[in-house]
Amino acid sequence: PVSHSNNIHEVKNYKNMLGIAGIKTKYLPSIKLDKKIPVKARTITCHMFSGGSRYYLKEWPLNNWVIVINYLTRKKFKINLTGSFANRNKAISVKNKCNDKDKITVQAGRFNLKNTTELLKSSNLVISVDTGIMHLAGALQCSLLSLHGPTLSTRWGTLNKNCYAIDSKEFCTP
Repeated sequence: PVSHSNNIHEVKNYKNMLGIAGIKTKYLPSIKLDKKIPVKARTITCHMFSGGSRYYLKEWPLNNWVIVINYLTRKKFKINLTGSFANRNKAISVKNKCNDKDKITVQAGRFNLKNTTELLKSSNLVISVDTGIMHLAGALQCSLLSLHGPTLSTRWGTLNKNCYAIDSKEFCTP
């Protein structure tokens, strides 16, 4: 048996299991694409939505996204809003509340995983809540700003050297 610890990153727990089997690895989760994806100038992808049970605990208030997107569009960035088809109406609502709608493209519900992967890789920056897309961007080595609410980045965040994680300071976080 291998002891599971809540005080280390989950990847380290998995590496400890491999160690019992005599397998040592220094590798971190990473994805290499078959083709080079050029980065588009001044493009940021925002992934505002989480999945799974109690997904809403990992999401940031949509009005906060409006504030950030307004700031970024004033700085002349183009914004892509990603998510599933179920998130599309909320993404459209965020866009409609923003000042410079011409700089915002709602991609939610339009892309499959391959298209989303290419969009993340082509972005100057990805801003995401703690969800699968955040981990995908991390594995792709994208420049990433990850937002953690009820989870701690030291335990559940990406291990991407190009990632800056923000942990919630709310009293109820771990």
